[in-house]
Amino acid sequence: MKRSTMGTGIAGIAAATLLVAGCGSDDGAGAASSSEAGADGSKAQSLVLAKGEFPAGYESLDFDKDAAFELAKTADSVSTGKVTPASCAKGGVLPDDVKADQVGVAAAMKGTEGTLVESVTALDRPIKDYRAAVTGKCAKVTTTLASGPMAGLKATVKSTVLDPPDTAAGDQILVYRQDSTTKASGQTSRTQSLTGIASVDGYVVRMQFSPLTPGAKADRAAFDKAFAAAVDKIAEKA
Repeated sequence: MKRSTMGTGIAGIAAATLLVAGCGSDDGAGAASSSEAGADGSKAQSLVLAKGEFPAGYESLDFDKDAAFELAKTADSVSTGKVTPASCAKGGVLPDDVKADQVGVAAAMKGTEGTLVESVTALDRPIKDYRAAVTGKCAKVTTTLASGPMAGLKATVKSTVLDPPDTAAGDQILVYRQDSTTKASGQTSRTQSLTGIASVDGYVVRMQFSPLTPGAKADRAAFDKAFAAAVDKIAEKA
């Protein structure tokens, strides 16, 4: 695999790890905390999709999970920017007591089309908090960077809640599409991603599809298949 392609995959893995604990919302919800309900964080890696369990055409990626996790922690601590509405800013999305060996991460890539990234963590956070982070006032969020190497960058993300696939999670599930427009140095780029989050037996599982080609549409069929398989595996194995 080419270095640039692998770099893209690692970036996606780090982003998914960073987001696994959720975002801030307009209802005052704070950071997630590690689960105290009995879910075993040390089992998280064994609960993610293994090679051969992703949809046909998607090749599992090998990566250094510890390095990705530390990169996510670093991004969490140094990220700055003006968020509008301000109440939709992320805050403390990775609990201090969560360690890399308590987060399960798996990823797969289909050529140059896109990546599927899954994360599983024992977390005590209800689905309603995740829903609040992408609906209401937070359905459209704009972030402007005022400092750093990307100063001047303006990103607008519009979230749309979609019907989820049938899974063992029942109503403890959320699927949404995000259409992002980024403007920097006179250039505009547009991307579309799909994200699914479900709470199953004390674990939060997250699946995200991200296209590798700017402007490309998300692969909904592959996403639904992978997300349903991820949720049902936890329901069966946890």
